[in-house]
Amino acid sequence: MINGNRSEWDCTKLFYAILYSDCIHGLSAAVQSNVDDLRKFRNEEFAHMTQGLLTDAEFQNAISKVHVAFQELGLPTVQIQAIKNETSFPTKELRDVLNKVDDLKQELQVFEDQLNKDISPFCILPPKPSHEVAERDCEVANVTEQLKELKKPMKTA
Repeated sequence: MINGNRSEWDCTKLFYAILYSDCIHGLSAAVQSNVDDLRKFRNEEFAHMTQGLLTDAEFQNAISKVHVAFQELGLPTVQIQAIKNETSFPTKELRDVLNKVDDLKQELQVFEDQLNKDISPFCILPPKPSHEVAERDCEVANVTEQLKELKKPMKTA
């Protein structure tokens, strides 16, 4: 940390520098407490979540802690308020996938329209007769049996 590039510090180094550094003298108890609250939030409720998701109540509770800490530190809270009002947090990757899904849906619709337009029916059946149809199961069975017999190879004597 002594010779490191501060612009490359992660949250852990930043919190450590603010809370425990000898270079920052005279931190008030309120500032130290609020920075520590943000550190705990980051570690316990955000970075090391076991399930990777929060219920609405858990999210509102967590964002309220951050909002209070920022207010107490005199930091702007406009972006925190905007996050508090969000209902979902789509990433760039998710947006890309959703855009791809939309593109594929449009492509599918084009293919379906083309298929319905270009393909004519290949089998047009006549309408059902208006009269009663006599069943001829026995005759059909006899003809089927005769066809099977004709298919058998002839026996040579």
